Amino acid sequence: MNKKLIFLGGLVLFLLVGVGVWLGYALSRTGNEALSEYSAVYLVSGDLYFGKMKWFPHPHLEDVWYVDRGTQNTQAGIAPFRTVFWGPSDELYISPKQVLWRTRLKADSQVVRALENNLSGSDSGSVPQGNPGSEFQGPSNQPPAPIGNPQ
Repeated sequence: MNKKLIFLGGLVLFLLVGVGVWLGYALSRTGNEALSEYSAVYLVSGDLYFGKMKWFPHPHLEDVWYVDRGTQNTQAGIAPFRTVFWGPSDELYISPKQVLWRTRLKADSQVVRALENNLSGSDSGSVPQGNPGSEFQGPSNQPPAPIGNPQ
């Protein structure tokens, strides 16, 4: 009888702590502006990437876009990471040591609207891009080293 009481007391305590953590998280999110599923990640190399941040099994971005700085004759814009000349997948594993900062983007962000319009197949031209004939075809430096084996 005594062991059952201790077990039930521990179970109730565990459930109360779990509910408290969940409520604390839920309440901390209320009142914030609406956030999109996209994040911006700025690396020590000076490269800025946009994408859907995932944490398991390692930090990585999916649906990755990068800031194409253009050349002297072209304007900077954003471009899909999968289109750079070395042909990467649409996933970028990030070393946390290379991240200077990261942030979630607001749902009403111009970047988010441009990405969503471009992904839906609209040819509205809302994603500013550099001159397609320019020599620059990717990030200024090598991409960050992946963590572990992404496959």
